[in-house]
Amino acid sequence: MGMRGSPAQVAVTVRNFDKLKGKAELNAFRRGLTFARGLLVNLYTTHGIGRSIFGKKKGGMRLLIKRVKVQDDGNRIKGGLEVRGIAALIELGGKTKAHEIRPKARWLAFAPTGGRIGSIFGQEARELVFAKLVKHPGSRIPKTPQAERALRESVPRINIQIGQAHQELINRLGLGR
Repeated sequence: MGMRGSPAQVAVTVRNFDKLKGKAELNAFRRGLTFARGLLVNLYTTHGIGRSIFGKKKGGMRLLIKRVKVQDDGNRIKGGLEVRGIAALIELGGKTKAHEIRPKARWLAFAPTGGRIGSIFGQEARELVFAKLVKHPGSRIPKTPQAERALRESVPRINIQIGQAHQELINRLGLGR
């Protein structure tokens, strides 16, 4: 069917579309980056030291990954993810400093040199140590870049979000069929 109205009304509607299109695209891009952030939280908390530290509790890791402000410079939309703290250490690799580990309860219980304890791990019990304080020497954290992967995997979703935003705007302004 197309648009109806006088040429002046059509021109105003098209100008409105142009103005609103930029905002809709920025919002779609923000939603895509939020999705990428969720992917990155999942990647960090299911592998390596991130899994050891955060386990199934992803809230702490979520606080360390921020969405960078999305900007439109006229030719392109820019945005991304910023990683801090342990998330940055996982992404870039590095070393932790020597530190003390104190128990949350009365005692720390651990297997020295990374040995597994008890049949719940599928091995026989070896040695179990109880301590009130452990002086950890620090450790090397290998570089495990995941941010680029999370962003790359979110691109199709960002494109879909932008297409949906355009379609909603077209329908709202009555530019569709």
